[in-house]
Amino acid sequence: MKNVLITILLLFDFQNAVNGQEQFPALNTRVEIGNSVPDYMFRNILNYKTRTARISDFRGKLLLLDFWATWCTPCIAGMPGMHELQEKFKDRIQIILVNDNESPVLVDRFVANRKKTASSRITLPVAYSDSLLSKSMFPHPGIPAIFWIDSEGILRYKTSKVEVNERNIGAFLNGKPIAFESVTPMVSPEKMRNDSSILWRSEIRKGAAGSSPVSRLFVMKNGFSGVATFNTSVLDMIRFAYGMVHPAANGFGYIERQPVNRTIVDSRPGGNYGRHMKNHEQSTEVYSYELVAPLYTSGETMQEVMRADLEKWFDFRAVREKRLVKYLVLTSLDTTLIAWKGGAKVCRISDTELELNGLTIEYMLGTIDSDLESGRSNFLPPYPIVDETDFKGPVGGIHIESTDMNDYKALDRALSKYGLRLQLMDGKIEMLSIRQNRLAESRPGSDK
Repeated sequence: MKNVLITILLLFDFQNAVNGQEQFPALNTRVEIGNSVPDYMFRNILNYKTRTARISDFRGKLLLLDFWATWCTPCIAGMPGMHELQEKFKDRIQIILVNDNESPVLVDRFVANRKKTASSRITLPVAYSDSLLSKSMFPHPGIPAIFWIDSEGILRYKTSKVEVNERNIGAFLNGKPIAFESVTPMVSPEKMRNDSSILWRSEIRKGAAGSSPVSRLFVMKNGFSGVATFNTSVLDMIRFAYGMVHPAANGFGYIERQPVNRTIVDSRPGGNYGRHMKNHEQSTEVYSYELVAPLYTSGETMQEVMRADLEKWFDFRAVREKRLVKYLVLTSLDTTLIAWKGGAKVCRISDTELELNGLTIEYMLGTIDSDLESGRSNFLPPYPIVDETDFKGPVGGIHIESTDMNDYKALDRALSKYGLRLQLMDGKIEMLSIRQNRLAESRPGSDK
């Protein structure tokens, strides 16, 4: 009798295993838009009622899979907004943060660190430690990447985080098709120049509301050079035109925008560019700019042309000058405490963590400035940071966790153990000042 029972149990387990693998071949196949999503099992989930879950568990609601990583600045910066959407739509949607390319230890630590900081706490389910999702079912070239699965388990859209907003989710839940506005970005050399007789050409046009911003720079490709910024606010286009050029040997480079915390907009109420600090908050006021120039034209020269175009079309003047502002001063009481003593080079900055090893303070502050993009790393202090440590060598061993990086006082306390101080001061430092021209006041159709 005992042997019979064991045999029955073995057969039962075998049958379960077979049934559980019926969908397995489909799991190795890319899911196309409009196709059913296989009933995949998430085997490791944090912040959920059970440790595992299946795709089918979320039938009857909109399921949003948000692919992210601990090093992805825009992913982390967008998490509060995703939490707000979950609270807004409650049981009608389910957002799952998917990190399937990093170690469980790293993901666990990332989530645990945020439990100690109320403003950064993660309450959404976090699925991790299974690369099958990215490699086979939902491949994506970059993150954040969002996959929309409807109440019947059909994959409907793949978008960036910009398109995941209250308006689009509301339309989706009400059975209305989402018109993700699309203006084909002419940001590749093949698309930008279709007439070999063109030597110089520039164009400004309306962008696509709710679509992702894109910027490109190339100085030697297919017989010409060019810059393009697509679906971008006026302010961000100005920051692009006044940013730092980083050329590349292959002809493709990039422009690091003027830091938003070193930009002042002197705009009268209702001015047509001062409203556009963040694309995701002013999604109906975005534009695209394209410039074609002769081969080997430098990025700096193309920026000069772009500045003139923007000033002409949007009636502003921009100048670098010293302005009286509040800023943070970083000082050191004992530089021997921060001297590099070996180890891998690391510069990691997030909403609750700062780690620096083998790199300079100048590099770290440059990373903070470049991360303070419009609508991105808004978890960092909004003030410019000026280095007065007089320490030029590589820094080592700085690792701060579970600290609200938006609170400069908390950051100051955390840095004090390394002999560093971060204090708020008033003074004059170089800023990019943007002012509206008087011409705009009398132009027909301008804001009054």
